[in-house]
Amino acid sequence: MRRTALFRQVQRLFDTYDFLVMPTLSAPALPATHKAFDELTIGNVAAGTPRYSWYPYTHPFNVTGHPAMSVPVGWSREELPIGLQIVGPWHGEDRIISVAALLEKLRPWAHRRPMVAAN
Repeated sequence: MRRTALFRQVQRLFDTYDFLVMPTLSAPALPATHKAFDELTIGNVAAGTPRYSWYPYTHPFNVTGHPAMSVPVGWSREELPIGLQIVGPWHGEDRIISVAALLEKLRPWAHRRPMVAAN
C-alpha cells in the first residue's frame, strides 16, 4: 500500500510538471573497492551508507516504476561523468528519450570516456 501511495504521489507531480530533473548521484563514482555497506564520506562529511547517501535520488523511482534516465552533464576533477536524472510520467519513456537526445545535442558527450587504469 505504501508503494502505491508513493506511486500516486509522484504521478500527481506530472499534472503540473512535464519532467522531474535531479542529480543521479550525490557524488561521482565510488572506487571499485568500496564495499556496499561501508560508510561513505561526501565533501569531507560522513554521509552513511551508499543506499541512503550516494544514490537516494534513484531509489523512489525504482520503487514506483516511473521511467527514469541518466545522462552525463559534466565531469568531475577526475574526469568521471556526473549524471543528470530525468524522470517522466508513467509510460513516458519516449518523452524522456527525446529530452535526453536534445541535451546530448546541446552538450555532446558520447566522445568522452573515463580513463581506465591499466593493470
